Amino acid sequence: TTPTTDIKSIEFSIFPNPVKEIMTIAGLDKEMDVRITDVAGRLLIHTFTNANVDVSNLVSGAYFIQILDVETGASSSAKFIKL
Repeated sequence: TTPTTDIKSIEFSIFPNPVKEIMTIAGLDKEMDVRITDVAGRLLIHTFTNANVDVSNLVSGAYFIQILDVETGASSSAKFIKL
């Protein structure tokens, strides 16, 4: 038999989207590993937070935010637009 693996996801929301300077992450009850990548997958911002991320230094365009719980291995991602 093949063992089943429960892939856990993290429930969160980001706003505003599109964003100019500060993106708020809602729904996290503790600090998580937050990574922002461009559409090519290049890591641009890496921080640990449960609240806000400063994206003011990014150029206008589409990006992905990935949130990882280092304790459980759960992760989720979302697309956002930087104005």
